Amino acid sequence: MEFYILTTVKLIVGLVVVLLILRLLGRKELAQITPMDMVFVVMLASIYAGMATDNSVHVGRLVITLLIWGVLILILERIKSRKKIHKILEGEPKIIVSNGKVNRDLLERENMTEKELKMQLRSEGIFHIEEVELAILEISGYISVKRKE
Repeated sequence: MEFYILTTVKLIVGLVVVLLILRLLGRKELAQITPMDMVFVVMLASIYAGMATDNSVHVGRLVITLLIWGVLILILERIKSRKKIHKILEGEPKIIVSNGKVNRDLLERENMTEKELKMQLRSEGIFHIEEVELAILEISGYISVKRKE
């Protein structure tokens, strides 16, 4: 019975700390989440899940570990605002289609198929690559498109 009570307390306390950390990080739409953001969230969830269910870990240790991870995330978020570091950690948008011509080298480097590119263009209402003046592969993986006039 003690196991269940301790686990429940740690889950509740940990959840409050995780929600606090996520609140401090600010709001982003799902489309704005970068690969680095995803790593932050997955690691936070892993720390939380692993420690919350391990009864050898005290509640205080769980909270401190989560807070340390949260502070590390906040520090990295601040550092990312510097242009060079942001480029290294997050990458940068890249032109994938210019004047109806696909940059096949970029497609290959980004592990993207032409079929995936066309699917994203269709979601933007573009059914022929020749209709595209400019398509940019954003760091989130989405494609921003400017149609030819």
